[in-house]
Amino acid sequence: MTVSSNTTQPDPLENPELLKLILEGSELAFWDWDIPNASIQRNLQWAKMLGYLVSEIQPTLEQWIRLIHPEDRKKAERALHNYLRGRKECFEIEYRLRMKSGDYKRVLDRGRIVKRDNLGNPIRMAGIINDVDRRGMLEKALAESEQLFDLFLELSPIYIFFKDNQARPLRLSKNYEKMLGRPIHEILGKTMDQLFPSEMAKKMIQDDLHVLESGQNLEVIEELNGRTFLSTKFPIKKNGKPYILAGFTQDITEQRTAENSAKEANLRLKKTISDLERYNQEMAILKWLVEMMQLCQSIDETFGIITSALRGLFPGTSGMLGTPSEEHGSFVVRDQWGKPANKQSFYLDDCLALRRRRLFHIDHSMQVFQCKHQLTPGPASSICIPMIVHEEILGLINLSHSSNEDFFDIHTIQVIQAIADSAAVSMANLILRETLRQQAIRDPLTKLFNRRYMEETLEREIKHALRANYAVGLLFLDLDLFKSINDRYGHLLGDKVLRDIGEVLLLNTRGEDIACRYGGDEFVIILPDVNANDLENKANKLLNLVRCLEWNISESETFRIQLSCGSALFPRDSATGIGLIQAADLALYEAKHRGRNLLVSFEQSNHN
Repeated sequence: MTVSSNTTQPDPLENPELLKLILEGSELAFWDWDIPNASIQRNLQWAKMLGYLVSEIQPTLEQWIRLIHPEDRKKAERALHNYLRGRKECFEIEYRLRMKSGDYKRVLDRGRIVKRDNLGNPIRMAGIINDVDRRGMLEKALAESEQLFDLFLELSPIYIFFKDNQARPLRLSKNYEKMLGRPIHEILGKTMDQLFPSEMAKKMIQDDLHVLESGQNLEVIEELNGRTFLSTKFPIKKNGKPYILAGFTQDITEQRTAENSAKEANLRLKKTISDLERYNQEMAILKWLVEMMQLCQSIDETFGIITSALRGLFPGTSGMLGTPSEEHGSFVVRDQWGKPANKQSFYLDDCLALRRRRLFHIDHSMQVFQCKHQLTPGPASSICIPMIVHEEILGLINLSHSSNEDFFDIHTIQVIQAIADSAAVSMANLILRETLRQQAIRDPLTKLFNRRYMEETLEREIKHALRANYAVGLLFLDLDLFKSINDRYGHLLGDKVLRDIGEVLLLNTRGEDIACRYGGDEFVIILPDVNANDLENKANKLLNLVRCLEWNISESETFRIQLSCGSALFPRDSATGIGLIQAADLALYEAKHRGRNLLVSFEQSNHN
């Protein structure tokens, strides 16, 4: 380039301000020596390298010499002297400089004469220093990296390759020697068609060039000598453009052979996970089932819980829960879900599971043995499980699937059996609890409620009546001359009379009425929400029904019995339960006094 004679370039060496800017802006540790004035200027990087501020560095040759390690000073001075005398073509020397911390840093100092006077004597010299310790660490790290990379190529279990832009190998891992049957130095620089079969080489070159041209990664499957390889190729870019190809190749022959086994194992794992999830769900439902059945207070509640559990565990099935009915040897359906598959009532002998007193599973191969309680055509598969405790059949579970012949596998059957066993125990406990309860509140002879239960119930009914603002009636009944029956005909016949009277009272009172045996031959009936007329009508009806009863002593001799009755009405006659009983008792006493076999209300009695 030609520079016009009118153009002048500023000389930083002649311009202190410009030189200062250059020194401060430079990323190098720069120094400038004004030889005649014995002044050395250093920039910020020079000072920072040694841990100083620029202001702490004196611009003298003497300070430079003082900072040099005593063992290196003569060597440094001699190198500078020889260069200034023209004995060396350049000034370059390694020595140690003292840092502000007192430690020494090894540096490489390079400089040259940048200006001479008219006589050729040097008057300005400039240079830079480099941190040799840091450079040494970098060189060491680079050497270690190279060594590590060589070791990686030597020991790599996969095939590593680097290729030039003509798809020729530049570096290869050691295992290529075994693949290609020749040493590495005979492989490097060769073309693909010199190393591989022609068709394979042609395809490899095509793939390699495609990666270099497109800059995109590529995965390819390659076959060689009966082995299968998976190669991953990618470009290494320089200045944003691909300039060499790199990649790795894995022998996947065994992998491909194992793929089917892996898929099978994966399927087994999925099934195991599915089974585990199913198991966890089943355990959660069974836990819920057990907890809920402990809270049940009736058989109906228990069946509701069982139905919910079975529907949750086995969606898509139809089911039925049955219990023995009052008719001996017969069953009735208590709950049913899904597609109806069972008769509403059936006999014990209609179910093969009830006959055998254990589980009975019917699949497609046993349709001839279908239970008679199932509707026809029967389902594809079904199962009946009796609920038995202490040899007593308490109920029956039936589940069926309309289309899946193999639905009831061993695990499913075990879960259903566990539910049946838990339900049977729960039902047995409920039956026992109810039996004990009835024994506690019932009179064993007449099956009427006992006096204790009557008194508790009366207080409860009085409270209800107060809240709901209705009346409560009470009838106090007594058999007339009952002692003479016991004395004349014996207590067995007397007990029969009491039982028959109890049956009349049970059959002729409402569900909300409470009929009780008060003691001996006395009875009490509580009638919630009645008026005086209702109470009188009910009492007269019972008196008439008892008058019609007749007992046989022999083929030619019979006898009848009569009742006397006193009535009282809450809150008319008393505001308390005890007071209501006393009022009715006084009315009964009045009925006895007037001649028996009649009704007297407390309101009509002389005690009112």
